[in-house]
Amino acid sequence: MFNFVHKHKQIIQLILAVMFIPFMFSGVSNLTTMDFNGDVVAKIGKQSITKAVFEQNFNQYKDKVRAQMGDKFSEADFDTFEQRTAFLNEMVDEYTVSEAVQSEHLTVSDAQLVSALLKDPIVSRDAQGNIDRAKYEALLKQNHLTEAQYESSVRNRLSTGLIEQVSGSGFNLQPLQQAAIGDVLTQVRLVEIKPIDLTPYMAKITVGSDKVDAYYQSHAAQFTKTESFDVDYVVIPVLPANYVPNDVDIKSAFGGTPTAEEINKVKKDPALIKDVLAKTALAKMEAVAKDIDATSAKAPQDLAAIASRFGGKIESAKNVTRTGDDALPELLKSADVRLALITGTQVVGKAISSPVKLNDTSLIVGRVSKQTPAGLLPLADVQAEIEKTLKQESVVAQARGDAQKQIASMAASTSIGTPVAVGPLLNSNLNRSTVAQVLALGAKDVPKLLVSDDASSVSIVRVIGEDPSKPASDKFVGLKPALQQWGGISGALQQRAYLNVLRERLGVKLYPEHLGGTEKSKA
Repeated sequence: MFNFVHKHKQIIQLILAVMFIPFMFSGVSNLTTMDFNGDVVAKIGKQSITKAVFEQNFNQYKDKVRAQMGDKFSEADFDTFEQRTAFLNEMVDEYTVSEAVQSEHLTVSDAQLVSALLKDPIVSRDAQGNIDRAKYEALLKQNHLTEAQYESSVRNRLSTGLIEQVSGSGFNLQPLQQAAIGDVLTQVRLVEIKPIDLTPYMAKITVGSDKVDAYYQSHAAQFTKTESFDVDYVVIPVLPANYVPNDVDIKSAFGGTPTAEEINKVKKDPALIKDVLAKTALAKMEAVAKDIDATSAKAPQDLAAIASRFGGKIESAKNVTRTGDDALPELLKSADVRLALITGTQVVGKAISSPVKLNDTSLIVGRVSKQTPAGLLPLADVQAEIEKTLKQESVVAQARGDAQKQIASMAASTSIGTPVAVGPLLNSNLNRSTVAQVLALGAKDVPKLLVSDDASSVSIVRVIGEDPSKPASDKFVGLKPALQQWGGISGALQQRAYLNVLRERLGVKLYPEHLGGTEKSKA
């Protein structure tokens, strides 16, 4: 599900935009620093949150956190401008829903109220199942509430639930909104694409040292690196490949004196055999590790000798950092393994590390072949990369300019290639901005010629028009299940979007400069 969301992030944003089209043009800012009143920290419709009310609620929240954290609570770390702003936004959301309840006239009947009170676990009932009036009144008194105050809060909570159901209802949309989403996502245009050959431009363009220096200086952050290491490593199996546990291994793994029948049962069970292999390897691991250390002591940098002697293969990884990253080989993603290879006195001498356990049946050793200290990389190390980048940018810019001149003298009615379909859910060789341009053209504007480019290519695009081959409903067989898959997590996304819409409609304004907080005062 989340892979779908990541892959179709732009589509989801598009869906949310379509859902709330009626409110997209209200032009009211959610956040403003325009001075209103020093005593007001937020204004929501007809309601205001005063600084005193905010302080009271924030202090109550702070007291709860302090009680939960005990001695670990730090006033300085907690009472910051950022924390206050986040809490204010939560209060504003509550006020926003409350205001929406009133403006939408979402009322709760007495019957609904009684039903809710009877379901409330803190409200006691008598033998007949009715509310125990004496205990109910005692409960209210204990919490310093009147009956009207508590019942009002319950009514408000029930009404708020209605708003939340509306805002988190997945694809329970109005027909007009459903049609709009369907139209947007299934829109397809036919285009012809003529790639521009960039090879001739590459031969013409040279990059001067002054441009390289200027790029290096202006992109210093890009070339500032954390300490990194190039590492060669070998995975060493403790047991030979395809090792089959024998009776002695099985007896050692499980102890006791198993019968021949029990041993045969273990041999036929893959899970038990795997357990035997792990225990057998563990028993031999220390001896193999000592043997590796003894071998590397004779030739501290000869990793090939270790690989040959113990049956491993040398592999390499570049730019390994202490913190690691997703680009690392899977074997080096373990912090224990990674740090064992790049930490220690052996690093300076580029010597072989002591072996460390990789998994139940293998050890790993390695040596650092290159250490790059933290800081700005020398220009010499990145010069080739900069020259390649600048040359590519110049090539694309020149080719784009020439293509623009070329289409000025071309007839849009003349074919330039094989028609292909482009659309929001279709893969194509065009970048997103070009696809958006193509889809934005009206029927009267086609055929039309455009120039499309990205970091490494330039193309002339001829927009033909709608795809007449299929009706819109048949274009995307997988669209409905895809939307349903997204609908599984749409509640939270739509609820946040709905609250933002309500803020716009109610003209919500926040005045964070009135909040205070330690970070604010430091500034």
